[in-house]
Amino acid sequence: MAQAHSCKPHEKAQVVSCDLHELAQENFEDSGEEDVDYSDMFVFEHPFKTFEEAFGRCDEVAYGLGFHLVKAKYHMEKSPPYKIVKCERYGPYNSKAKDPEKPQRKSKTKKFMCPFVVRVIKRGEGVCIVVPKCGVHNHKFGKFLEGHRCRAKFTEEQKELIKQYRQSHVKPGMVRHAFTLRYPDQPPPILKQMYNENARLSAKDRDGRNSVQYMLHLANEANYLSESIKNPLTKKLTHVWFTHPEAVQMFKAWPNIILIDSTYKINMYGLILVQCVGVTPVGKSFLIGCALIENEGTDGYKWVLRRLESLLELGVRPTVIVTDHERGLIAALPAVFRTSHHFLCLFHVYTAIEARATNMERNGNFGKALALGAWKKVVEAKTFDECNMDWNELRKNIVVILHLSFIFS
Repeated sequence: MAQAHSCKPHEKAQVVSCDLHELAQENFEDSGEEDVDYSDMFVFEHPFKTFEEAFGRCDEVAYGLGFHLVKAKYHMEKSPPYKIVKCERYGPYNSKAKDPEKPQRKSKTKKFMCPFVVRVIKRGEGVCIVVPKCGVHNHKFGKFLEGHRCRAKFTEEQKELIKQYRQSHVKPGMVRHAFTLRYPDQPPPILKQMYNENARLSAKDRDGRNSVQYMLHLANEANYLSESIKNPLTKKLTHVWFTHPEAVQMFKAWPNIILIDSTYKINMYGLILVQCVGVTPVGKSFLIGCALIENEGTDGYKWVLRRLESLLELGVRPTVIVTDHERGLIAALPAVFRTSHHFLCLFHVYTAIEARATNMERNGNFGKALALGAWKKVVEAKTFDECNMDWNELRKNIVVILHLSFIFS
């Protein structure tokens, strides 16, 4: 049991000065732990074989009390050699604020001039003893230490397990659940720890490369075929194309239909991602290749289409190219694939009709009903007469709706 008395060295410890304890009293927190000496809790009957074993046992006792220990100093040249183990809140407080006038993230250290110190002394080969130097604290103890940075560190086995899950693209939440099943006696790690470990593994894999350089590195390792263009003035990549050799073989076998779509600058570099997809005779789609281009102009799309053209045999051209209503892409098609037929994607057409009708009536249900109802009926008509009849009915309904909207507005 801990005894209540002033900071005095343990009987087995050398006589040392407690000036640090007197200095710490100026910063004392009202914790109810004042002048409680925990030295007896760190006196063990049997010696330890190594420093690490002794430190682990001391940290285990400290964890049970509500605080953590850190390795402070190594004095291996002394006789006998020893290591200093201190409370994690040992040392002067530091706010980490370099310039107080500039707004910074709130950040500070946990140090609070805590005087708790323990020595681990090596008495001989395979003989280490623990000698308390000062056993009092000047701060409150933690109640819940499961998420503490010292206690929450992953072991090498756990790090290897996270690495394997990361390679299999398992989400951190599922990895956390797997940890609870694999280590039922340990508290589950917090998600922030999982994300931090994934970020550390990602930084290690990148080896100083940025995102685009790392992407090209992975493409080369996986035998992807890639091409790129740099701006001669800024030395920045403006065009990148990559495709897999197996995708090239599939495209050569089934070049009849190509679907092309692009996303508008949703990445951190502001580049446009263009995806080219092929279709097999049984209706299955496959990715031909992807490109990153600087803008949605005609020249950028011509460069992408010429990359597609270079994958085909001489004289082979796709029969149909399906796109959305991207003007730059539509203007670039005749320059590269002059004999191919251009179709608009029905999904994008329905989406545009729904958005326009919803904006017109301020009613999402009306826009969805029009796009997937009357308009879809016109598009899927099998004969010219049926198409004209459905079209006239659609126009009549829209006129009635607009008239009613004007009356009740």
